[in-house]
This record gives sequence, C-alpha cells and structure tokens, in this order.
Amino acid sequence: MIKCMGCMKDYSAQKQECPYCGYPREWKNVSTACQRPGTMLGERYIVGKAFHQDSIGISYIGWDSLIEKKVVIKEYFPEKIAFRIDGQEIVSEPKWEKLYEAGKKAFVQEIENWNHIDHMEGIARVYDQAMQYGTVYYVREYVNGMTIRQILERENPILFNRARRWTRQVIHILSQLERLGLSHGNLSIDNVVITDDAIVLTNFGVRVNDNRARGILFEENPYIPREVYEETEIFWKKADVYAVAAMFYRMVTGQMPYFQSRRIKKEKITSPSELGIRMQAETEKQLMDLLNADPKKKNVQLKKLDQIFLTTSQEMRSESRKEKSKSYFLMILIGIEGVIALLLAIILIVVW
Repeated sequence: MIKCMGCMKDYSAQKQECPYCGYPREWKNVSTACQRPGTMLGERYIVGKAFHQDSIGISYIGWDSLIEKKVVIKEYFPEKIAFRIDGQEIVSEPKWEKLYEAGKKAFVQEIENWNHIDHMEGIARVYDQAMQYGTVYYVREYVNGMTIRQILERENPILFNRARRWTRQVIHILSQLERLGLSHGNLSIDNVVITDDAIVLTNFGVRVNDNRARGILFEENPYIPREVYEETEIFWKKADVYAVAAMFYRMVTGQMPYFQSRRIKKEKITSPSELGIRMQAETEKQLMDLLNADPKKKNVQLKKLDQIFLTTSQEMRSESRKEKSKSYFLMILIGIEGVIALLLAIILIVVW
C-alpha cells in the first residue's frame, strides 16, 4: 500500500493513480515553486500536493504520522522575494534578505497568536510549527468543507439569503477575534470554508507593520481596497470590515467589487440594484457607502456592519409576513365564495 499525496488515503502500490481522487502516483509535473510531495517535516509531517498559493505562502495537503490524520501545512514563501533551490530549500536574494527575515519573524508571531485561540469555534486550529528548509511552516487541522470560491464555481451568484447568513456568521467570528485584540487580515473567498454545520476561517494574514515592506512582501488582497494598504493603523483596524463587505458583494452580484484601476480613478462601484439584484434600498445604500468610501475618512466597525445585515434580515422577514397575510386573506375569500356557492346550489335544488 502507498499513501496518496493528493488526498492522503492508502491504495494499492500496483495502481498508477489514486482510485479516490485521481492524483497520479508519479509527480513529474509538480511546480518547481512548490515543495516536493512526500517531503518530511520534523520526522512527523508529510507534505502532499499544493492546493493554494497566495503572496504569503503555499498551502499543502499534509499527513500527521503521529496521530495518523490529514492536516493542512502552510509554508512561508513570499514569492516576490524568495525562490526555491534543489526543489526544497528556500532562499532570498541578498538585497531582500532582511525583508525576508522580517516577514518570517512576523509569520512566526502570527502562529503564536493563533495557537492561543484553538478553543474558539469558527477558527481552523493551528497546533504546531516547524522551521526547516530555510523557512517556517505551521500545521493546522484539515477542515472538511468547501471554500466560498469553490461554491461560486458551482453557483454564481449565490442566493441573497444564504450569502447574508454566511456573512453574519463570519462577522460573529471576527467579533470574537476583535475582543482578543486580533484580526484575520487576509479574508477572501479562498479563506472562508463552509462545512455541514459551521463556517471556519483559515489562512490568516501576516502582520508586517511597515507599509513599504508589506507592499513588497505581500500583494494586495483584492477584497481589501487599495487605500487600506497605505496606512498600517488603518489596515489592521479596517481590513476585515472591508473584506467582509466585499465578499458579500461578490457573492450576491457574481463579480468583484474592487479593482485597483477603479480605485485610482475614483470610479464608483456598481450597486447590486444596477446589476439586477433585489436589495432593500437603505441596506444597499449603507453597503455601497462603505465599499465606495475612502477608509481614511469613514469609521465603520464590525458591529455596524452586522447591523446592516441584521436590518436586512428583519426587513425581509417583514416582507415575508406581508406576503403570508395576503395569501391568508385570499384563502379566506376563496372559502367564503365556496360556502356561498354551496348554499345557492342547495336553495336551487330545494326550489326546483
């Protein structure tokens, strides 16, 4: 038996590909930017296939050989300033070495932060780290579900009620983090996983406080407006708020809200109603005020954002009650007409 590097299930060594996920036994076409499948970390973790890459690093399917369980392994690999040699070791050019080390230090600090909140529901538990191959890794639990991106690949746009429910759940998780003095900092449709009974946030950002360093190390998240990146204090206070609003917009409209060219030209984002999406007028106004605003001039908090979607929920329930009332009234009228018709029929029979 051999272990599949795509799904970590065991299958017969006589087969050329995994019968469960189709991942080939030979990994000839693996990107040279990624760690080789089968690489060991600390004699405990097996690195499998890469399934996601962002400006911070690469996420791999992994296997914890100690507890015999599938995990996710995240590797610090800022592709702008780092490269891989011999398929494993990560190095940076001499001129970027200090920047690379600063980012690595910040990555380790975020691991420590998230290690302390493993009790919180809605957060993928980070439980170990390893320093090897010139970089650092963290190991987190594998969450069995679908990211919002994967759902959008099947259903685009997403139904308004479902998008609103998910958005409020994300806000609830972020509010708990906020009370602990933490923020996610890297929210996107790739980092929100929908399971059968919960929503889980994964793949946190890295707190690099120098604006120039953050710009070089990590590219802008398309769910956070350009202005937020221009000032450190604003970024960590408001990045999650703007990302949540942008993700909701993406779900219900089927298109991205933020494009750098539009933000530079000060063009307004097209509203959902202009795209044919039904939304209560006041709710839409508040949402678009947030998405179009200069973050430096507008102070919107998670509590206020939640209130926007709570109001929408109440309004929609109110509309639903009106519709039900109309249907009940119509049923009563139909019933009265039926009784009258029956009485008339009886009278005609008697008279006849």
